[in-house]
Amino acid sequence: MKRNGNLHVWLLAALVFCATLVVGGLLRGQVEKNHLLESRSVAKNLAHASAHAIEERLGRSLSATYALAAVVAQGNGRVDDFDALCRQLILTFGGISNLQLAPGGVVAAISPLAGNEKAMGHNLLEDNARNKEARLALATHKLTLAGPFELVQGGLAVVGRLPVYLPGKAGAPSFWGFTTALVLIPDLLQSSQLNRLGEQGYRYQLWRIHPDTRQRQIIAGLPGPALEAPVDTTLEVPIGSWTLSVEPVQGWSSPADSAWSLLACVSMAALLALLTHTLLMQPVRLRRQVALRTQELEQANAQLAGEIEERRKAEESQRLAANVFTFAREAISITDAQGTIIDVNAAFSRITGYERAEVLGKNPRMLQSGRQSRAYYQAMWRSLTDSGYWAGEIWNRRKNGEVFAELLTISAVKNAEGVTQNYVALFTDITPMKEQQKQLEHIAHYDALTDLPNRTLLADRLQQAMAQTQRRGQSLAVAYLDLDGFKTVNDTHGHAVGDELLVALAARLMATLREGDTLSRIGGDEFVAILVDLESVSAHETVLLRLLEAASTPVKIKGLSLQVSVSIGLTLYPQDNVSADQLMRHADQAMYIAKQGGKNRYHLFDVIQDSAVKTHREQLAQIRAALHKGEFVLYYQPKVDLQLGRLVGVEALIRWQSPQAGLQLPGAFLPAIENDITAIDLGEWVIAQALHQLSEWHAAGLQISVSVNIGARQLQQANFKHRLARLMHLHLKVDPTYVELEILETSALEDIEQASQAIRDCRALGVRFALDDFGTGYSSLTYLKHLPVEVLKIDSSFVSDMLDDPDDLSIVRGVVSLAEAFGREVIAEGVESVAHGQALRQLGCRMAQGFGIARPMPAAELLAWQLRWDADPGWRALRQEWPVSQAAPL
Repeated sequence: MKRNGNLHVWLLAALVFCATLVVGGLLRGQVEKNHLLESRSVAKNLAHASAHAIEERLGRSLSATYALAAVVAQGNGRVDDFDALCRQLILTFGGISNLQLAPGGVVAAISPLAGNEKAMGHNLLEDNARNKEARLALATHKLTLAGPFELVQGGLAVVGRLPVYLPGKAGAPSFWGFTTALVLIPDLLQSSQLNRLGEQGYRYQLWRIHPDTRQRQIIAGLPGPALEAPVDTTLEVPIGSWTLSVEPVQGWSSPADSAWSLLACVSMAALLALLTHTLLMQPVRLRRQVALRTQELEQANAQLAGEIEERRKAEESQRLAANVFTFAREAISITDAQGTIIDVNAAFSRITGYERAEVLGKNPRMLQSGRQSRAYYQAMWRSLTDSGYWAGEIWNRRKNGEVFAELLTISAVKNAEGVTQNYVALFTDITPMKEQQKQLEHIAHYDALTDLPNRTLLADRLQQAMAQTQRRGQSLAVAYLDLDGFKTVNDTHGHAVGDELLVALAARLMATLREGDTLSRIGGDEFVAILVDLESVSAHETVLLRLLEAASTPVKIKGLSLQVSVSIGLTLYPQDNVSADQLMRHADQAMYIAKQGGKNRYHLFDVIQDSAVKTHREQLAQIRAALHKGEFVLYYQPKVDLQLGRLVGVEALIRWQSPQAGLQLPGAFLPAIENDITAIDLGEWVIAQALHQLSEWHAAGLQISVSVNIGARQLQQANFKHRLARLMHLHLKVDPTYVELEILETSALEDIEQASQAIRDCRALGVRFALDDFGTGYSSLTYLKHLPVEVLKIDSSFVSDMLDDPDDLSIVRGVVSLAEAFGREVIAEGVESVAHGQALRQLGCRMAQGFGIARPMPAAELLAWQLRWDADPGWRALRQEWPVSQAAPL
C-alpha cells in the first residue's frame, strides 16, 4: 500500500509538471517572436538614421561642385585665385579631399595639388576605364557620382562630377566642362559617425551593386563573418543608390535569453510539481520526522564530544597567537576602545625605543611627530569609525627624538553586538625605503655632477615661471649658456679637471643670479638660466654681464689657472610668445649666433627677423620634397636576447638618401619637422614601410618584431588610433603583437593624460609600447606609474659609460630595478662590447642593442648579419654564462 501510494503521488506530480511545461512553452514562443520584431524595428531605425547622416554629409560635400560651377559661370569660364576659392569651399562644405576644374573634360586645375600631380591633363571623356559617369553627366546635364574606387595614393574615395554649361552662340547653352569634388570614404563615414553602430552593438555593411559587374561592392563595414539576416536601408546618391545593412553582433536572438526563458518554464513546472508532491506527501513526512528526531539526539551526543575537542584546539590556537604576538618582527600595539594602550610586543619597543612598561596606560599620540595635521588624524578616526579599518603611511617620533616613517594598519575588534572593544595597530619601519625614494627623486631632478636642476626640474620651473609672468604682466628671460674653450681644457688636462671646472663655474654662475632665478645644467658644458620678474626688457642686461664676467674669471684647480668664457643666447617671454620647449630652442639658436659673432658675448633672439627661421623653413621645404620624391629609406638595428642567443626584433630607423648630401642620419632633419605636420606624414610613412618589411620577413619564416619611433606631434593627434588602425588594416597578415611603438619621455610628458589615453587606445589594437631614452632626466616614478607602456629602454648614454662611470652604472641598476618593480620589460641601448653584455647580465638585463652587436643596416643585410653574430665567439661565450634559472625569456 505504501509503495502504491507513493507511485500515485509521483504520477500526479509528473502530470502537473508536463502540463505546466506545455503552457509555458507556448507563452515563451510568443514572447520571443515579439522580441524579434522589436529588435529588427530598433535596428531599422538606427540604420535609417545612419543612412540619412551619410546622405546629408555626402550631399553637403558634393554641393561644392555647384558653388564652383557658379563661379565658373560668373567668370564666363574663368576662375581667379582658384586655390583660395577651393580652400574656402573645402572649409565651408567639409569632407572634401580636393576640387578640380576640367574644361572640355580635361583636368586643368586641382586644389590641393600636392599628391595629385599625375591627374593634371587627364581627359575624363576619353578614359575608357572611368568615363562612364562623365558621359552620363554630359548626357543628363546632372551631377553624377563615380566610385567608390581605390586611389593611387591609397584610400577609398568617390568623385562627383557636375557638367557646366555657358551661354553659347544664339543664346543656346554650350558645354564648358566639369567641376569635380573628390570625397574620401573614411572621412565621409567618420563625419557621419557610422562607427557608432559598432559601439551600440551592431555589425554593418555599406555596399552597392557595381554598375558594370552587377556584383555587390563593399564600401565599409566592421570585420567579421558575413551578415546573415540584416535589415537594409537604401541611401540615395547622385544617379544611383547605396545600401546600409545592419545586424546585431550577437544575432537577433540571444542564446542566453532563450536559455533563461526555457529555464524559467522548467523551473515553474518543477515548482508546481514539487508543490503537488509536497501536499500529497505530508503524511509521509510526519513519519519521517519522528525518525529524524531520533537520529538528531544521537548526533547531539556525538557533537558534544566534538565540542570538547574543539575547545582543546582553541586553547592551542590561543597559545600560538600569543607566540606570534611576542616574536613577530612587526610592531603590534593593542588599545581599549578609548585608545589607551593595554599591551605592546617586543618589536614595538625595538622600533620606538619605549619599553612596554613606559607605554602601558598611555595614548599612542605620545609618538606623534607633528608632521601630520589635525585633519589627517580626524580622517583616520572617521575611517575607523565607519569601516573599522585604516591603513597608510605616517611619521612618528622615537623615544630618542628621531623621526621615522612607518607603514601602519589599524583594525577595530568588535564583540558579538558589533560594539568596538579594542583597536589593534600593526606597523613596520619604512624609513630606509623613504630615504631611498628621496635619493631617487633627487637623482631624477638634479644633475649628478653640479647638483643643479636637470632638464625635468628646469621644464617644471619654466612652466611655473611662464604662468606667473602672465599673471603679473611682467617678462622673463631664458638664457642658454655654452662654455667657450671647455673642450680644450678637457683634451689638455683630462675629464677629471674638466669636471672640477664645471662644478666651480656652476657655483660661480649660480652666485650671480637673483633669488627666484634658476640655473640648470642640461648636459656637457651647457647651462640654462631662467631670469624672472623682469620689470622691463633691458632689466636682463645687468644679470647677463655678471654671468659673462663670472665665466671669464680664471679658476684655480690643482695648481692650474684655467680660463674659459661663455656664449649666451637669450629670448624674452611673452615677447617671444611660444611654448616652453620652443623658448629653449630659440635661446639655443641665439647662443649659436653669439658663438659665431666671436664668443664671450650674448645675443637676443629676434622673433621676426632671425635668420634661423628662414633656414628652418628652407629645410622644411626640402624635407617635404624629399618625402614626395621617395628619398627616405629605413635601416634596421637588431635587438637580441643575450641569454638565448637569438635575434628577437629590430628597430626601424629612418635615413635620408639625399642626392646632394648623401646618406643623412635623423638628427640632421627630424628636429626641423618636430612641430610641423610633415612629422605626421613622415611618421606614417615609416610605420607603413616597417609593416611592409615585417610582412615579408614573416612570410620568409623570420618571426621577429619591429619597433618604430613615434614623435610627440604624431602621438598627440586626436585621430592617431584611427590612422594607425588604417595602416594596420593595409597589412592584415602582420600580427599586431609583433609591432612596438617607441615614444620618447619628452613626447609622453608634454601632456601625460593625453599620451596615456592615446597609448591605451592603440594597445586595444594589439600593438605594444616602449618608453625610449629612459633615464635621461625626464623620468619620474609618478609618470612611470601612469604611462601604460610594456618596455623601458635604458638610454645609450648611461649604458656606454657604465663600465667607467659608477654613477651611470648606478642609474642602469636603478632602471632595471624600477622595471622589475613596475612589471615592465627592459632593454639596454648603447651596448658597445661583450664587456657591456657581461655587466648587463650581472644586473639582470638580458635584452640589448647597440653598435657592439650591430649597426643599423638595410633590410637585405639582416639575415647575413644574423649568421655572423651567431658564430661570434665572444657573444657565444656570454650566452653560456647565463644561469639556468633565468631560462624563460623576458
